[in-house]
Amino acid sequence: MSQDLIKLFRSQLGNKRYDELETTWLELLASDLPFNELMNLAELAIRWAPKERTVTLLWVLADFCAENNRFAEEMVALRRLVQLNPDDEKLPKALTRALHNLYPDEALLEKILPKSGLGYGEPLASALTKFDTYCQLLPGKMVYDVQRGPGTIKHLDLLLDRVTIAFDQGATITIDLPTASKQLQPLSPDGFFGLLKNSPAKIQELARQEPGKLVLIYLKDINQPVTAQQIKSALESIIGKDEYAQFWEKAKKELTNEPHITITPGANRAYRYLDQPQQKPPTTVKQKTKSRAESALSSTQLADKTSTEIINLFQELNSVSEKKQLLDRLITERPDDWHNIYTELFLLVPDHRTCITIRKRLMKQNLDAFQQLIETILINYRNYPDALIYIAERFETVPARQLITRLLDIIETDPQKNRRSTAKKILTAQTYHLIRKALTEMEQTEALRLKERIKGSRVLEPFHQDEINNIIAQKFTQLNQPHPSEVIYNTYEGIEQAKQQLQHLTQVELPKSAEEIARARAFGDLSENYEYKAAKEKQARLMQQINQLQSQLSRAQPIDPFKIDTSQVNVGCQVELTGEDGDTYLYSILGPWDAKYEQGIISYLSPFAQQLLGKKTGETVKMGDRELKITKITRAS
Repeated sequence: MSQDLIKLFRSQLGNKRYDELETTWLELLASDLPFNELMNLAELAIRWAPKERTVTLLWVLADFCAENNRFAEEMVALRRLVQLNPDDEKLPKALTRALHNLYPDEALLEKILPKSGLGYGEPLASALTKFDTYCQLLPGKMVYDVQRGPGTIKHLDLLLDRVTIAFDQGATITIDLPTASKQLQPLSPDGFFGLLKNSPAKIQELARQEPGKLVLIYLKDINQPVTAQQIKSALESIIGKDEYAQFWEKAKKELTNEPHITITPGANRAYRYLDQPQQKPPTTVKQKTKSRAESALSSTQLADKTSTEIINLFQELNSVSEKKQLLDRLITERPDDWHNIYTELFLLVPDHRTCITIRKRLMKQNLDAFQQLIETILINYRNYPDALIYIAERFETVPARQLITRLLDIIETDPQKNRRSTAKKILTAQTYHLIRKALTEMEQTEALRLKERIKGSRVLEPFHQDEINNIIAQKFTQLNQPHPSEVIYNTYEGIEQAKQQLQHLTQVELPKSAEEIARARAFGDLSENYEYKAAKEKQARLMQQINQLQSQLSRAQPIDPFKIDTSQVNVGCQVELTGEDGDTYLYSILGPWDAKYEQGIISYLSPFAQQLLGKKTGETVKMGDRELKITKITRAS
């Protein structure tokens, strides 16, 4: 019956009998047709039917799902409506209701909705994106980080927009939400790491019965290309050392025909999961033919060729065996300059196997030439960035301190995005192994320069900057003290007051602003809508204030009343000043959030407090035209 209804729906759509579509649509819903097939028909209607007809069909589908408690499917239909008709006034309420049904036990939902702007006047598409980001980082959710592996969200701070993650390897870190959304890959409970944690028996079952699927869900979770050796490192301890070879042979065959897996050819074959399936080409038997370059190699006397001609011939070769043959012949036929040609070939970074061969032979037969090659790369790394990346990634003998600054240069200035990305991965790989190694080779002065450079980098994410600077501070504890200009000193009460102000801005003023925008949008044409523009400008000022306060709170440090030095004027002191006429004035020097000028409490950042800081009893300061003497310094109460 369902197939007859589908044919009827398609016929009505093709013949533009739109008045009959809704009746057939209701019959399709009643026929228990799978939801994905209903959505396929809806997509067909979007392409061929008038917009208002399709909108009606999707609303009917969303209401049907809601009545049958199929809230996840209802959200799919509503999200499509957002794309199709974002200004529909019914959508915000419908989305809010659906999300309450979908997350009935989520305590943070009432805070996430206004934070994302969903139902508070924000454009629905961007509000949904923000909402999804928050939901992916809810406490208890599993995530994956390229450097640290899998972990679990422990805390989501909606006030300061920060998230705390406990990684399985033992580290616990706190990062801001924008960095987290870029850095962390959400993990499904049914994915590799979810099953490994909660259903290890299922992992073992997949390893025995569907090895290709096990590798597939692992690749889906990590969402990056990996070699067979990297897959082995991750899975061998789970599969078993003795059983792994047989497991991998079966998995390879299954992955070859898997449409969601792409395999990069070459010496370092890489496997990657694709969200969208690809069509696999039919397997064909290749006829072995001899290339023109291979024919030329067999008939060429290398002694008669220039080095440039030899390099050009090498680059035309496709076969690994032919390349090796040329390298072998160079040593015997060009005994005087083979090492120079080897060096020129290495600088081109032709392929991994060739580089390994060149490295081994130079180190064994001409160590001076190998050392000169490394020096050439380090000096002229801007001309040979691929060679620098190669030695940074694979040569443990090259001093790490010489590699760090050069990799940073590539990250910041190289025109090729792939090269910049690779350099960054090397710099941050294995929990910043290269940075840690470089610090063992550095003096404190050089480490300070590195810290300043990392801090000033425009391309390294704040998360990486913080991690690297923490590593530097652990190695050189003298550098651990933050610069005074970065810290904002306040009493505990002042910091708490600032947190309450931020909470008021985010939970009261921001939703109120969103409501004003929503009301203004209802007035019509936004291009001529003064109320809408004014409301948006007000919201922008409010967001700027929130961002500034969040930044300041992240740098706030409480004043310890028991560590205040009263031998001179410091933050946390109360100062008695006496004028020439005998009048006395009392000023407590505290933080900017503590300031109450009518009570004599001033911020240490104020111009007058800056005059006082560092002075001792008996010294004088100017207040306007008057000169005042410091007669007493005590702790502020």
